[in-house]
Amino acid sequence: SSLVDRLTDAQVGQSGSTGTVGFGFKTNQANLSLELGGSRKSIDEKGGDTLGDAAMLLDTAYAWQSVSVFAGHHNIGANYTSLSSNVTSGIRESFVGANWTVTPSITYGNRIGRSDTRPADLQGNVGDLTQTDSLINQLSYSVTQIPGLNVSLQDTRNWTEFQEINTRNTSTQLSTFYSNQHYSGGITFANGRQRSSNAPESNSTTDSADFNI
Repeated sequence: SSLVDRLTDAQVGQSGSTGTVGFGFKTNQANLSLELGGSRKSIDEKGGDTLGDAAMLLDTAYAWQSVSVFAGHHNIGANYTSLSSNVTSGIRESFVGANWTVTPSITYGNRIGRSDTRPADLQGNVGDLTQTDSLINQLSYSVTQIPGLNVSLQDTRNWTEFQEINTRNTSTQLSTFYSNQHYSGGITFANGRQRSSNAPESNSTTDSADFNI
Protein backbone atom coordinates (compact mmCIF):
# COMPACT_ATOMS: atom_id res chain seq x y z
CA SER A 1 0.00 0.00 0.00
CA SER A 2 1.13 3.59 -0.52
CA LEU A 3 0.01 7.05 0.47
CA VAL A 4 0.99 10.56 -0.59
CA ASP A 5 -0.33 13.65 1.20
CA ARG A 6 0.08 17.38 0.97
CA LEU A 7 0.82 19.22 4.19
CA THR A 8 0.11 22.86 4.99
CA ASP A 9 0.64 24.81 8.21
CA ALA A 10 -0.56 28.38 7.83
CA GLN A 11 0.65 29.42 11.28
CA VAL A 12 4.32 28.88 10.48
CA GLY A 13 4.15 29.33 6.73
CA GLN A 14 5.14 25.74 6.00
CA SER A 15 3.97 23.43 3.23
CA GLY A 16 5.24 20.16 1.89
CA SER A 17 4.45 16.57 1.06
CA THR A 18 4.87 13.12 2.55
CA GLY A 19 4.66 9.67 1.01
CA THR A 20 4.69 6.14 2.40
CA VAL A 21 4.84 2.64 0.98
CA GLY A 22 4.13 -0.47 3.01
CA PHE A 23 4.38 -4.24 2.85
CA GLY A 24 2.71 -6.85 5.04
CA PHE A 25 2.92 -10.61 5.36
CA LYS A 26 0.72 -12.69 7.68
CA THR A 27 0.12 -16.37 8.39
CA ASN A 28 -1.65 -18.15 11.24
CA GLN A 29 1.52 -17.90 13.35
CA ALA A 30 3.70 -15.17 11.84
CA ASN A 31 3.27 -11.48 11.12
CA LEU A 32 5.70 -9.15 9.33
CA SER A 33 5.17 -5.53 8.32
CA LEU A 34 7.47 -2.95 6.76
CA GLU A 35 6.69 0.69 6.06
CA LEU A 36 8.97 3.24 4.42
CA GLY A 37 8.24 6.95 4.25
CA GLY A 38 9.72 10.18 3.03
CA SER A 39 8.73 13.80 3.48
CA ARG A 40 9.78 17.24 2.33
CA LYS A 41 8.63 20.59 3.67
CA SER A 42 9.41 24.26 3.23
CA ILE A 43 10.61 26.28 6.20
CA ASP A 44 9.71 29.73 4.91
CA GLU A 45 6.62 31.31 3.39
CA LYS A 46 8.19 31.49 -0.10
CA GLY A 47 9.09 27.80 -0.14
CA GLY A 48 12.70 28.55 -0.95
CA ASP A 49 14.31 26.51 1.83
CA THR A 50 13.19 22.91 2.20
CA LEU A 51 13.91 20.05 4.57
CA GLY A 52 13.57 16.37 3.78
CA ASP A 53 13.79 13.25 5.90
CA ALA A 54 12.83 9.58 5.90
CA ALA A 55 11.18 7.01 8.14
CA MET A 56 11.25 3.22 8.43
CA LEU A 57 9.13 0.95 10.60
CA LEU A 58 9.75 -2.80 10.78
CA ASP A 59 7.67 -5.05 13.04
CA THR A 60 7.51 -8.82 13.30
CA ALA A 61 5.84 -11.39 15.56
CA TYR A 62 5.56 -15.14 15.83
CA ALA A 63 3.20 -17.21 17.99
CA TRP A 64 3.26 -20.76 19.26
CA GLN A 65 0.48 -22.40 21.27
CA SER A 66 1.26 -20.68 24.58
CA VAL A 67 4.16 -18.33 23.77
CA SER A 68 4.43 -15.42 21.34
CA VAL A 69 7.47 -13.29 20.58
CA PHE A 70 7.77 -9.93 18.86
CA ALA A 71 10.47 -7.51 17.76
CA GLY A 72 10.70 -4.23 15.94
CA HIS A 73 12.92 -1.43 14.72
CA HIS A 74 11.65 2.10 14.06
CA ASN A 75 13.82 4.86 12.63
CA ILE A 76 12.05 8.18 12.07
CA GLY A 77 14.14 11.16 11.00
CA ALA A 78 14.15 14.31 13.12
CA ASN A 79 12.72 16.34 10.22
CA TYR A 80 10.23 13.74 9.04
CA THR A 81 6.70 15.15 8.85
CA SER A 82 3.53 13.05 9.06
CA LEU A 83 -0.19 13.66 9.34
CA SER A 84 -0.44 10.86 11.90
CA SER A 85 -0.42 11.86 15.57
CA ASN A 86 1.05 8.40 16.36
CA VAL A 87 4.33 9.20 14.62
CA THR A 88 7.04 10.84 16.75
CA SER A 89 9.79 12.44 14.69
CA GLY A 90 13.44 12.15 15.68
CA ILE A 91 13.33 8.72 17.29
CA ARG A 92 15.21 5.51 16.60
CA GLU A 93 14.15 2.52 18.68
CA SER A 94 14.61 -1.24 18.76
CA PHE A 95 12.73 -3.67 20.98
CA VAL A 96 12.05 -7.35 21.61
CA GLY A 97 9.51 -9.01 23.84
CA ALA A 98 7.44 -12.08 24.59
CA ASN A 99 4.06 -13.06 26.02
CA TRP A 100 3.54 -16.37 27.79
CA THR A 101 0.25 -17.99 28.75
CA VAL A 102 1.49 -19.85 31.82
CA THR A 103 -1.93 -21.32 32.61
CA PRO A 104 -5.43 -20.47 31.29
CA SER A 105 -5.66 -17.87 34.07
CA ILE A 106 -2.06 -16.57 34.32
CA THR A 107 -0.18 -14.61 31.63
CA TYR A 108 3.26 -13.00 31.69
CA GLY A 109 4.67 -10.37 29.34
CA ASN A 110 8.13 -8.87 28.91
CA ARG A 111 9.53 -6.09 26.71
CA ILE A 112 13.12 -4.81 26.41
CA GLY A 113 13.93 -1.76 24.32
CA ARG A 114 16.41 0.99 23.53
CA SER A 115 15.56 4.35 22.00
CA ASP A 116 17.57 7.34 20.80
CA THR A 117 15.62 10.60 20.56
CA ARG A 118 16.78 13.75 18.75
CA PRO A 119 13.95 16.25 18.16
CA ALA A 120 14.21 19.11 15.68
CA ASP A 121 12.76 22.61 15.82
CA LEU A 122 10.71 24.26 13.05
CA GLN A 123 13.90 25.34 11.27
CA GLY A 124 15.28 21.81 11.19
CA ASN A 125 17.93 22.24 13.88
CA VAL A 126 18.44 18.89 15.62
CA GLY A 127 18.59 18.89 19.43
CA ASP A 128 20.71 16.92 21.88
CA LEU A 129 20.50 13.15 22.06
CA THR A 130 18.42 11.42 24.73
CA GLN A 131 19.16 7.71 25.09
CA THR A 132 16.78 5.44 27.00
CA ASP A 133 16.94 1.75 27.89
CA SER A 134 13.67 0.23 29.09
CA LEU A 135 12.45 -2.98 30.68
CA ILE A 136 8.78 -3.85 31.23
CA ASN A 137 7.44 -6.91 33.06
CA GLN A 138 3.74 -7.62 33.51
CA LEU A 139 1.94 -10.48 35.25
CA SER A 140 -1.84 -10.91 34.99
CA TYR A 141 -4.16 -13.29 36.83
CA SER A 142 -7.82 -14.00 36.09
CA VAL A 143 -9.46 -15.32 39.24
CA THR A 144 -11.31 -18.41 38.05
CA GLN A 145 -13.30 -18.69 41.29
CA ILE A 146 -14.74 -15.18 40.70
CA PRO A 147 -15.54 -14.67 36.99
CA GLY A 148 -14.77 -11.12 35.89
CA LEU A 149 -12.09 -10.45 38.51
CA ASN A 150 -8.59 -9.72 37.19
CA VAL A 151 -5.40 -8.78 39.03
CA SER A 152 -2.27 -7.45 37.31
CA LEU A 153 1.19 -6.37 38.41
CA GLN A 154 3.41 -4.26 36.13
CA ASP A 155 6.97 -3.08 36.70
CA THR A 156 8.54 -0.52 34.32
CA ARG A 157 12.17 0.57 34.48
CA ASN A 158 13.82 3.26 32.35
CA TRP A 159 17.48 4.30 32.31
CA THR A 160 17.94 7.64 30.56
CA GLU A 161 21.05 9.60 29.61
CA PHE A 162 20.74 13.25 28.52
CA GLN A 163 23.58 15.78 28.45
CA GLU A 164 25.72 13.51 30.67
CA ILE A 165 22.91 13.28 33.25
CA ASN A 166 21.94 9.69 34.09
CA THR A 167 18.43 9.13 35.42
CA ARG A 168 16.66 5.94 36.50
CA ASN A 169 12.87 5.86 36.66
CA THR A 170 10.97 2.95 38.18
CA SER A 171 7.19 2.53 38.20
CA THR A 172 5.31 -0.33 39.85
CA GLN A 173 1.53 -0.74 39.54
CA LEU A 174 -0.82 -3.22 41.17
CA SER A 175 -4.29 -3.20 39.66
CA THR A 176 -7.50 -5.08 40.44
CA PHE A 177 -10.44 -4.88 38.03
CA TYR A 178 -13.88 -6.47 38.17
CA SER A 179 -16.69 -6.39 35.62
CA ASN A 180 -20.00 -8.10 34.99
CA GLN A 181 -23.06 -7.37 32.90
CA HIS A 182 -24.28 -4.67 35.32
CA TYR A 183 -21.21 -2.67 36.36
CA SER A 184 -17.41 -2.56 36.39
CA GLY A 185 -14.75 -1.00 38.56
CA GLY A 186 -11.20 -1.26 39.74
CA ILE A 187 -8.46 0.10 41.96
CA THR A 188 -4.82 0.76 41.14
CA PHE A 189 -1.93 1.32 43.52
CA ALA A 190 1.21 2.86 42.02
CA ASN A 191 4.70 3.67 43.20
CA GLY A 192 7.09 5.79 41.15
CA ARG A 193 10.74 6.52 41.86
CA GLN A 194 13.26 8.76 40.11
CA ARG A 195 16.95 8.64 40.91
CA SER A 196 19.76 10.63 39.28
CA SER A 197 23.43 10.06 40.02
CA ASN A 198 24.41 13.42 38.54
CA ALA A 199 21.51 15.52 39.86
CA PRO A 200 20.41 14.13 43.25
CA GLU A 201 18.24 17.19 43.85
CA SER A 202 15.80 15.78 41.28
CA ASN A 203 15.32 12.48 43.16
CA SER A 204 11.70 11.82 44.04
CA THR A 205 9.24 9.13 45.15
CA THR A 206 5.52 9.18 44.39
CA ASP A 207 2.75 6.93 45.75
CA SER A 208 -0.81 7.03 44.46
CA ALA A 209 -4.09 5.16 44.50
CA ASP A 210 -6.84 5.41 41.90
CA PHE A 211 -10.37 4.02 42.19
CA ASN A 212 -12.97 3.99 39.46
CA ILE A 213 -16.42 2.48 39.05
